[in-house]
Amino acid sequence: MHWSSFQTMNDKLKQYLGTEFKEPLAIVDLGSQRIGNQPLSYRGLVPEAWKYIGVDLAIGNNVDIIMPSEFSIPFETSSINILISGQCLEHCRNPFLLVAEATRVLKPRGWMFITAPAVWPEHKVPIDCFRFYPDGMRAVMEQSGLEVVETFVGGSTHVGGENPTAYDCWGIGRKKDWPRT
Repeated sequence: MHWSSFQTMNDKLKQYLGTEFKEPLAIVDLGSQRIGNQPLSYRGLVPEAWKYIGVDLAIGNNVDIIMPSEFSIPFETSSINILISGQCLEHCRNPFLLVAEATRVLKPRGWMFITAPAVWPEHKVPIDCFRFYPDGMRAVMEQSGLEVVETFVGGSTHVGGENPTAYDCWGIGRKKDWPRT
């Protein structure tokens, strides 16, 4: 994860969750593994009284729970208040299925904060499949049954090479409080 992703996630969590939740909660971070020498983790953004749960496909740094398969998050239906995911969707063969599964585990009116590259060099960890723009992020979220609160492209960071600036696409949504049909 890069600095602008960390900072924007911090800003958005404060903007949307700042006063809503008074009791300690758990935040699930989907795709939480720190690869190589990455210095940042969203774990540092979670209030001390809350619980951070890092979830990923494999054992690794910053992973608390291993997913049983690519599109299966090991939590009960409607059991999680907040799910965050940063720089994970581009590595997924089917982001529609993964976001639908993430929506399944959210409680009604639960929050989802997702970011994935809009403009970024290829980085196979182990695969690199997609880039996202607001319309695509909105489509993934709406197809999953989320009410889209906000989508945008932002957060530049220097990544070197031919294109020294990269941008992330953000999606913030809430699970509807009625069943999907």
